[in-house]
Amino acid sequence: MTRKDYALIACAIRESDVPPEWLGEVISSFMFILKENNPKFDATRFVEACRAGSSKRTAKGNEYNV
Repeated sequence: MTRKDYALIACAIRESDVPPEWLGEVISSFMFILKENNPKFDATRFVEACRAGSSKRTAKGNEYNV
């Protein structure tokens, strides 16, 4: 997986209707799976990208928060 893939996942989590009390659990579940896929996975960066207000970058003409 690439950084863009992680950004898309974070964007999907951030834009979802997951209740705030479950958001931490959802993020943790994804972090566990993504860390298994890539030992260099940056969990801190991922959590920040999953939270509202992250900085925006463009990937193929679309804006994704990373």
